[in-house]
Amino acid sequence: MLFWIASGLADEAVSLFTLHGLGTIALSSFMDRPKGPARSESLRTAQSGKRSLAVGFLLLDGFDLHAFAGCVEALALANLDSGDPVYQWRILGTNAKGVRSRCGLLLPVEDAFEVVQSFDRMIVIAGAEAATGRDGKTLGWLRRLARNRTAFGAIEGGVWPLALAGLAAHHRVAAHWQCRAALRETFADFEVTNDRYVLDGDMASAVGGIAAFEMMVEWIRSDCGDALADSIAASQASTMVPILRGRPLLGLAQRMGLSNPHLVACLAIIEEHVETPLRSAELAGRVGISKRHLERLFRNHINITPRQLYMQVRLAEAKHLIEQTQMSVAQIAVTAGFVSASHFARSFRDAFGRSPRQFRTKSHRAIVGETPHMVL
Repeated sequence: MLFWIASGLADEAVSLFTLHGLGTIALSSFMDRPKGPARSESLRTAQSGKRSLAVGFLLLDGFDLHAFAGCVEALALANLDSGDPVYQWRILGTNAKGVRSRCGLLLPVEDAFEVVQSFDRMIVIAGAEAATGRDGKTLGWLRRLARNRTAFGAIEGGVWPLALAGLAAHHRVAAHWQCRAALRETFADFEVTNDRYVLDGDMASAVGGIAAFEMMVEWIRSDCGDALADSIAASQASTMVPILRGRPLLGLAQRMGLSNPHLVACLAIIEEHVETPLRSAELAGRVGISKRHLERLFRNHINITPRQLYMQVRLAEAKHLIEQTQMSVAQIAVTAGFVSASHFARSFRDAFGRSPRQFRTKSHRAIVGETPHMVL
């Protein structure tokens, strides 16, 4: 993946991204933009007398750059293939100084988010650290957009600010797999699915990466019809993973590169029963083999026992909850299937080198890359 950023002087800057499989994208141009109060006007006035749909991107630190580029690429292709300015878009941040992506690239934004109050669509793109952000100013602005009948999109951790603002209620959403457990534990008023992307009424969401492009193609389909959406999808078919509507996220077995049907079924059961762990004999019975056969499969394919893998899955779940929620250590212990907080704390320290409370007090950025010796 190659990124090229070209910046001009003061009021004249153009940013271009070139991504493998996505082409070259004109992300933002500040040339000939009105200055001062006029910048707070809506983007709803279209060119050539036609009304464009105004799309805003609210980027939060740690956002997925690939997903963002995919979203903008889909809009650019819609304009190109239709021959009309179907969409206009604006890139916003929590301040006008720019926003830093997960890979460390500082992206310039056109405005601080509160400058513009009117959009047809607002797409929030954020990393997992958005879970701990409770910025009242941002949440209030999102609620004001909702009162103006803005539809919302969320990419990866972008579900968090929308959920905290009460805007995800009664919807089905997609979120990055590392966020799903924390979202489910924190919110009871919406459904967190295992899908790559979801369109549900006035809410769209995607797990990140290529799924963000897929989500946008389906959103364009709802706006402009099958012909344009299929044209956009076809234009990327040779360089992207084929777009499969609603395809579920890869399970644990697929992420580990396993294909044995008994192991695939067994690992799916483990993922579904983190809070109430099953014994090896129960796992074997559910997939129709003996306990000895199951242990032999684990030894030959993964080089650990079923019990050891189960422990790793539970500790990984607990780590995500510590990072992304304010749940107590005792609550997390129960959710991760531990019978006591002390047993959980000992197991967590053995895996991560510090207690759950010590882990939580550390900056998320300071512990990036620290993982136990796991096969996951």
